[in-house]
Amino acid sequence: AALLLWAPAASQTPEQQVGLRFIVVRTEAEAQNLIRQIQSGQSFEVMAKAHSTDPSAKDGGFLGTFRLTDVRVDLQRIVTGLNPGQISPATPIGGEFVILQRLTFEEANWMASYNAGLAAFESARYEDAAQDFLQALPYAEKLTPVDDRLEDNLHGLAEAYRLQKKYADAEPFYRRYLALHWGGPSAPEVL
Repeated sequence: AALLLWAPAASQTPEQQVGLRFIVVRTEAEAQNLIRQIQSGQSFEVMAKAHSTDPSAKDGGFLGTFRLTDVRVDLQRIVTGLNPGQISPATPIGGEFVILQRLTFEEANWMASYNAGLAAFESARYEDAAQDFLQALPYAEKLTPVDDRLEDNLHGLAEAYRLQKKYADAEPFYRRYLALHWGGPSAPEVL
């Protein structure tokens, strides 16, 4: 991540933010192979977890949200040229090759809020976790296609409320989670 950024953004407005994921590999051939797999439908996140040498790999290559001016000048042009969801060509940096993915506003903000919620949850700060998961929820609801990220968000929120013994607050989120998880016409029976 230090290869890409000058310094962390101190204050940002949503219009100035860009969400980034990246994969770092040792060879151009490996980078080109990963680009082909991603373009054929493989998840960037999954590929980052499996192949990136950067510490961000555990988070699917997610770096966070930044002002474009905080990205290295030589990479600003590449990031600016990407539409949300698009990936960059393999770019040599410091003897390695980097593939960038520009995220949608919703996905970048969901990931930042959800990851903050997970960190708070793992530290047994359940009230903070509930606030972060609640902040992430509107972004998760806008992600398309609807996938397990919305389920994860609902489940995390319900659990954070349950562990605070706020059962009435937890119930509607458990219901939504179960309806999504079990889906279809059998969801009412499960509930």
